[in-house]
Amino acid sequence: MNDVVVRCITVVLVVSFVLLAGVTGAVPAVSTSSTEGLVLAQADNSSENVTPRHQNPDEYSSAGDDDELAKWLTEHLDNRLGDSSVALEEGEYEMASEYLDDEYYERVEQYVEITGDTDGIDDIATEDEPDSETRSAYLTAAEEQDTLTSLVGQYNETKSEYETARDGSEPERAHDLARELESLTGEIEETSTRAIEQYEFLTEETGSDYTDTIDSIDNTKAAIQEEQAGVRSEQFVDTELVLDPATERASFENPLRVRGEIRAADDSTPSYDGLNITVEDHPVPVQTYENGTFTFEYRPTVEPVAADSLSVQYTPAIETRYVGTETSIPISLEQTELDVAITEQTSTAAYNETLSVSGTATAANQSVDELPVTVRLGGEPVGTTTVENGSFSKQIAVPATVPDGDQPVSVSFEPTDRALSTATANGSVTIEETATELDLEAEWTNQSDIRIDGRLVTTDGVGIEGQSIDLEIDGITGETVSTDEDGAIATTVSPSDPTQSVTVSGTYDGSDTNLDHARDEATVAPAGTDEDGVEFPSTPVLVGLGGTVFALAVGLVWWIRRRKPDETDERGDRFRDPAVSSPADSTAVAQTRVNSTLERATDQLTDDRTDAAVRNCYTAVRDAQQSILETDHVSALTHWEFYHRYRANVDDATSLQTVMEAYERAAFTTDSVSRQEAKAVLEAAHRLCFPESVSFEDDSEPAATTDD
Repeated sequence: MNDVVVRCITVVLVVSFVLLAGVTGAVPAVSTSSTEGLVLAQADNSSENVTPRHQNPDEYSSAGDDDELAKWLTEHLDNRLGDSSVALEEGEYEMASEYLDDEYYERVEQYVEITGDTDGIDDIATEDEPDSETRSAYLTAAEEQDTLTSLVGQYNETKSEYETARDGSEPERAHDLARELESLTGEIEETSTRAIEQYEFLTEETGSDYTDTIDSIDNTKAAIQEEQAGVRSEQFVDTELVLDPATERASFENPLRVRGEIRAADDSTPSYDGLNITVEDHPVPVQTYENGTFTFEYRPTVEPVAADSLSVQYTPAIETRYVGTETSIPISLEQTELDVAITEQTSTAAYNETLSVSGTATAANQSVDELPVTVRLGGEPVGTTTVENGSFSKQIAVPATVPDGDQPVSVSFEPTDRALSTATANGSVTIEETATELDLEAEWTNQSDIRIDGRLVTTDGVGIEGQSIDLEIDGITGETVSTDEDGAIATTVSPSDPTQSVTVSGTYDGSDTNLDHARDEATVAPAGTDEDGVEFPSTPVLVGLGGTVFALAVGLVWWIRRRKPDETDERGDRFRDPAVSSPADSTAVAQTRVNSTLERATDQLTDDRTDAAVRNCYTAVRDAQQSILETDHVSALTHWEFYHRYRANVDDATSLQTVMEAYERAAFTTDSVSRQEAKAVLEAAHRLCFPESVSFEDDSEPAATTDD
């Protein structure tokens, strides 16, 4: 289209706008929040008829098939977690993290939405409880898996530095790095345990088999432990903690008294300077003696009375060559009475103001330490704090849910059957009522619906969260909406008679709270008019104007195209954009990624992990086509959409179909791909990614093409 066409069409559009503006007059403004509400409503409506991306179209024809989609999402999440653990075991740290990318977390949320809206595979999520245990397990498993990947990567990097320092005659640096490796090993062991706990929970909740995933994590942990055993033998000396309690019976009033010593495997004597002994992870004061022994006392507090043993740990100083150790001692606990007292507190407070409470905790005339206590206001828990050296102090913001008037304040140690008894200290505070304001706005979003926006605030303008606003439409009771974290509400209503003015009112009654009531109302003119009652043009008028504009535009284009070639703008060719070629380095990066993926597939085939090999073959083909076609749309397609879209771009459509069919079996069914079939898929993937590659021998595995 030349400059003449552009100028003509511009003129038509400007004239059309003037005509429309003249007929319609003032157009009512639509607020940003109202626009957002429309967008959300459209998104919600459209989602009902859209098939989610990457779901198997042969199994799920629409989003209404929620049970099947939930099953597919479960398998998808299982595969992502499993592939990540396998990649970690194989030392592919970057790949292990990529399996748990943003798409994984999006799929988790989609899974929760699907299983929350239907009686899905485990019926664990509801609209009132979206943060379900299963959702939490999927998220935590991924986080622990990602943390484990990071820790193992750090370990191997530090191990390399350690070996360099050791071989380079840097004994002090090698020792420090060995101690860091010891710490990383402990973190890896703990993270592995937490990750496996999540996988075991998911197995129970979803019925998925995480045996291979757990085995991969165990293998990764075992490999690190084996490597660290070698480091430990080079740098450290093992120790043994020998303990002799005076008696098994103990209580807070009559503490446990223990004598002990630390023995080294090489019969050397560890230094007791700064000796670090902990009981159940609580440090205890230690008295050392010249004969190589030490003593300590321990006053139990939160331990269950039924406990029959206590864990004791020895942690050597970082600069020493000794390794820490742990043991347990038998115990028989008796309960001691606890006394909690409030010594100071706020006497008067209102909504969102700070309420302070301080006090003491003692038992058997001794100050209690590291004791968790709960603070309650009006009988409801509002916070927790920890007793330190016999004292506690807590500041809390007064919530709206506590009614105004005199309310009880309490601080208590609540667990039962512990070494210390339950105990409560009581006080009182006066809660004052806080004035509130409700601001309501309403406007038509179309010819039948009214958008209602509002905000409940204090007189200082602070939004009030979680409060119910009762709406009425022309005096008829409507819905009840709840304020968000900013005190705002937003909803849409449909009046019975849009041709009349509509009055919307909102009421906040403030019952059972410390907030005063509030009310506001808003009136909108009849639909199709502005605020002054001027009627907007009817739909037929607008359609007629639109048709006239369209006819003018079509006629103009027809007239221009009938002009002789020599009447066109001779300057047109000079302003055409030249073709832009893709940078060569991006192609090289893509080829490297394809090579890496095919190498991984080859290794997986060698290990008889045929399904994983096939999935990686499909990934390599997809990445190769994305690079060749210079597009970023390939990853948004399902495998069959990808096949139908791009089979014309490959010389060997049969090979492409082979990869797609095998991928469908590997990704969407319980039937594993045979080794022979997987080998054929790997060969087909090579032909598609590298058309010039040679054929393979019958008994050989294909090798990935490398960059020269």
